[in-house]
Amino acid sequence: MKVITLLIMFLASVSLQAAAETEMREAYKCHVNTTGGEKVLGYSWYPSKAKLYMRKLPAKRLPSLPSYGPKPLYIKSVVECVKHVERFSSQKSRDMDEQQAQNG
Repeated sequence: MKVITLLIMFLASVSLQAAAETEMREAYKCHVNTTGGEKVLGYSWYPSKAKLYMRKLPAKRLPSLPSYGPKPLYIKSVVECVKHVERFSSQKSRDMDEQQAQNG
């Protein structure tokens, strides 16, 4: 009986891994409040896990970039996240996204 249970568990884990490997990552953009102000940041996530990743963003440290200054930045809250090809629902997020696209 234990052998059958172990076999079923093994087959289930293998099938879940195969499903995850065939899923393609997608580009997302998020309007976030950071310790250095509001920003629109880009991410690449598996769609099936996107909501989980969005919930985990607060308190994440952003990579050190010269444009961010000498202090490390942290995400305080998430205003909105959408797929990269979609538009933000709030006007403020859309304006920030357009401004950032123009500035490069």
